[in-house]
Amino acid sequence: MFKTKLPEPPKKDIETILEASVDVKGNLKSDGNVKVDGKLEGEVKVKGHLIAGDPAEIKGDVTCNSALISGTIDGNVKVKGLLELTETAKVIGDIEIGSLKIAEGAIFIGDCKMPEPEEEKPKKKLLSGTNKKEKSSVEEEEEIKPEEIKIEPGDEV
Repeated sequence: MFKTKLPEPPKKDIETILEASVDVKGNLKSDGNVKVDGKLEGEVKVKGHLIAGDPAEIKGDVTCNSALISGTIDGNVKVKGLLELTETAKVIGDIEIGSLKIAEGAIFIGDCKMPEPEEEKPKKKLLSGTNKKEKSSVEEEEEIKPEEIKIEPGDEV
């Protein structure tokens, strides 16, 4: 099977890099972009983009804006935007994401939660008074079904 390499942010845009030789026990918090190729045991909170390279091993919950995972994460993952799992990725834990892209060969064991689509704004309902000249437009909070609105010839809409 061919491995496709997904684009990463330029190195100058990555604020923190944990190389493959680094083994950290403790929490990691960053306001910028982070790349992990080593081992990290603890909670990870990144306000920017997280890259977990092919040798990376993260044991702990992860929260970030977006992520590209090629390594292993053993913990729950919460991503506001896009979570990309490459063919070498392994995620063991629940994920809560804005959107998801999984390559063939990636391993994901857990539950996935995505946000519900936003509800539509209340619709206007045409209400009729005692005579046809007294019609008014009123916003209502309840859902209006098409069969509830009756428009007669000569009515202004």
